[in-house]
Amino acid sequence: MNLLTLSNLFPRPDEPLRGLYNLRLFGSLAKLARLKNLCPVFSWRVWRSGLIRSWRSPASDSPETEYIPVFHAPCLTRNANWLFLSASAERVISAWKPDLIYAAWLYPDGVAAFRVAQKMGLPCWLMALGSDVAHLESAWRGRLIIESCNQAQGVICVSGRLKDELADAGVRPRLLHVVANGVDTGLFRPRRRREAQEKLMSRGAWNAAIPAEPRMAIFAGNLVEVKRPLLALEAWRLLQERERKRGGAPVLLLFGRGHLEAEIRRHIRRMGLEKSVLVMGARPPDELGLWMNVADCLCLCSSSEGMPNVVLEALASGLPVVATSAGAVPEILKDSRAGTVVGEGRSEADIAERLAEAMEAYLARIGDAPLGERQAFWTRSWDDMARDIMALICGKGSR
Repeated sequence: MNLLTLSNLFPRPDEPLRGLYNLRLFGSLAKLARLKNLCPVFSWRVWRSGLIRSWRSPASDSPETEYIPVFHAPCLTRNANWLFLSASAERVISAWKPDLIYAAWLYPDGVAAFRVAQKMGLPCWLMALGSDVAHLESAWRGRLIIESCNQAQGVICVSGRLKDELADAGVRPRLLHVVANGVDTGLFRPRRRREAQEKLMSRGAWNAAIPAEPRMAIFAGNLVEVKRPLLALEAWRLLQERERKRGGAPVLLLFGRGHLEAEIRRHIRRMGLEKSVLVMGARPPDELGLWMNVADCLCLCSSSEGMPNVVLEALASGLPVVATSAGAVPEILKDSRAGTVVGEGRSEADIAERLAEAMEAYLARIGDAPLGERQAFWTRSWDDMARDIMALICGKGSR
C-alpha cells in the first residue's frame, strides 16, 4: 500500500522537537506500508516558500517527508486555512498517487486531506489528537470537521473521551475507533535511579544546582496557557512551605519551551523559588527518559489534553503521575499505584497535597531499588499502535 500521511505536527528544521509522537507513529507505519509524509508549514512570509520546500527532516529516523509552505495570515485566514492547505497539498499528492491518505490533526489538516482525497477518489482516514477538537466550538470550522469525519472511511481517536466528544458533536459512532498511543519503550523504561543520574552527569545534562540525592518532581510540556505551568508553580510554592517546616527541600524541574517562559521566570523570582524550581528548557526524548528515572513524580496541570504522551512515557518509566482530569488522564491513571487524578476545579493546595503524597509514597516504595523491583505501568509501543491502525485501514479491525 502507498500510504500518504499529513500533519503539521511533525519535526521541522526550525522546530526539531515538534510533534515527536507523529514521527514515531509514522515511522512505525512505514514498516507496514510504503509511506510518504507531508508536513504543512503555515506562514505569512511567502518569500520563505523556497527555503521551506528545500527542508529535510532533522530526525535521522524520519520517514520520507516533504515540507510544503501554506499561506497563513494570523487572525485573518483561520477559517480558510484548509483551502490554502488543500491547494498546496494537492499537487504533491497527485504526483505521488497514494492508495490512501491519513491525516493526523482534524483542522485544518484533516479537512484539507479529506477534500483532496474526495476530489481524487481516494479513501481517507482522519485522526483526532486532542486539542484539535476545540475547533468544534467554531460553528464554521466545527461544521467542516463533522462533515469531513462523516464522509471519511474512519476516524482514529486516541482516547474514549475524544470519541465521545466527536460523537456528541454529530460524528457517526460507527466511524469512530479508539486506538491508544504508544511510547518508545527503548527510551522510556525503568532504570535504577543511580544509573540514570550517572548517565545524565556523563553527558553534561545534570544541573549543578540539583542536590546529589534529590527529591524531585518534573513538569514536561509546552510552556503555554493550556498546560498551566503557572498553576504548577503555585502548587509547588505551597508544597515548599509545607516541606520547609519538615526540613525537606524537593526540587521541581520544568522541561519545555513556550511564550510563558519569561513570565514563569518572573514568578519564580517573585515567589523566592530560585533554589527549588529550575527551568530546564526543551530536552531530547532520550534525556527526558533518564530524568524520569531520577524523579519521584511527574506533574501535569493541563486544562485540555488528548492522550498526553508525557504521562504514558512516565508510566513506561515506572514514574507515578499527579495530573488534572483532562482528556484521557482518568482513563490512563486507573491503577492507583500509577498516579493520582486531581479533579478539575480543585485548588493549588489540592495539587500540592497530592504531589507530596505521591513523592513520599514513591520514595518509600522504590528508593534506589534494583531494576526488577520497579514496574512499568505502560508497555504499549508505537509499533503496537501502528499495527492496530493498519488493521482498521485494511478492514481487519472491528467497525
